[in-house]
Amino acid sequence: MVDKSLLKQITFLSFPVLLSNLLQTMVTVIDTIMVGRLGPIEIAAIGLGNTVRILLFVTVMSVAGGAISLIAQAKGSRDHARMSVVTRQSLLSGFIISLLLGVLGFFLAEPLVRFMESGGSEEAIGLAVEYLKVIFISSPFLLLNFIQSRLMQGAGDTFTPLLMTIVLIVLNVCFNYAFIFGWWVIPAFGVTGAAIGTFLARGILMVFGFWLFYSGRNVVKILEGNWTPDWQMIKDILNIGIPSGVQGFFRHVGNVVVLKLVTATSIGTLGAAAFAIGIQIESLVMQPVLGINVAGTSLIGQAIGKWQTKLAFYKGNILIVFGVIVMVIFVVPV
Repeated sequence: MVDKSLLKQITFLSFPVLLSNLLQTMVTVIDTIMVGRLGPIEIAAIGLGNTVRILLFVTVMSVAGGAISLIAQAKGSRDHARMSVVTRQSLLSGFIISLLLGVLGFFLAEPLVRFMESGGSEEAIGLAVEYLKVIFISSPFLLLNFIQSRLMQGAGDTFTPLLMTIVLIVLNVCFNYAFIFGWWVIPAFGVTGAAIGTFLARGILMVFGFWLFYSGRNVVKILEGNWTPDWQMIKDILNIGIPSGVQGFFRHVGNVVVLKLVTATSIGTLGAAAFAIGIQIESLVMQPVLGINVAGTSLIGQAIGKWQTKLAFYKGNILIVFGVIVMVIFVVPV
């Protein structure tokens, strides 16, 4: 017999994460919709850019996955000092990785786009490269904001990240409108404007996240201490997260290859535009089970932190069944 209180706890944690993940995905959907007003070439360009951008986010999951697990365990054992250390080291490792990815991605943006765009549309390639360069420059803001949300969710606070994501959507729409189409003294940047809008929105939320952690107003707190790298903890974070990060990376490399095949057909660049829309729909469908995944990591991590291994195993089994049911409910209509 399934414990009803456990199901209630899973639902309570999963639902805000589910909504937050859906809204996070809506950032790229909104970019596509707003850029779509410019034409199919622009949709293809942002599709090419977002395919590479997803690889960037999947890679940082190596940090986010480890951060959720460790902070959930520290929360379960009620070790506030360790929660603070995990928070610092997670953000620090995320910053280091995002800098490396940002520099690497900035210089590899054009070769990657040219590899995918077999159709040979120079206009689409140029727009996608400009979009990606802004995204890679702003990668520390994007990824630290993402890790902040995951830390709060891992500690059991799924409501604050949801509110922050709602604000992110509003800011993203406003900045997108201003920088894509031009407003007042701001010139129209087109596709690149979507990247600038995302950069500014994420940057503002990242600064707010740091204020929240330092102010002591959240379950995740940054207590007194320094930002010296603790290489052993960073290693622990990566050891936990790297397997899922590598899995996700290779799964999304498949999209890169498929996009190259699509653009090599007679429909060329227009095929990339259609593929970009399909990827957005697929991302939306995947979000519910990802929400359960984050909630599960938090629940199981806290149980392990209390040394309740049997309870952790039981919760894991319930979450697997719950995830399959939810996935079927969302996938079948699509």
